[in-house]
Amino acid sequence: AGYVTKLNAIAKEDSSIASSSLESLIKTRNGKVFNLAAQVWNHTFYWNSMSPNGGGQPSGRLMDLIKRDFGSYDQFKEKFSDEVLAHFG
Repeated sequence: AGYVTKLNAIAKEDSSIASSSLESLIKTRNGKVFNLAAQVWNHTFYWNSMSPNGGGQPSGRLMDLIKRDFGSYDQFKEKFSDEVLAHFG
């Protein structure tokens, strides 16, 4: 992912970043390093929280709101993906 590559590039140039944990960077840095470290931590947490039998389309109220706001689940996924790529690259 782009945020990992970018944080690694910064760490190559700054040994204090390279020797710090993500948690330490999140607590002590701001700006670009904070944002990149927080994205790495957040996505690591997210993937570690996945269930082998999880996923699929939501149901109930959440699906109703997705249909109301985006027209369909497929249109929601497309819009979400477009926004992510535009924001994070």
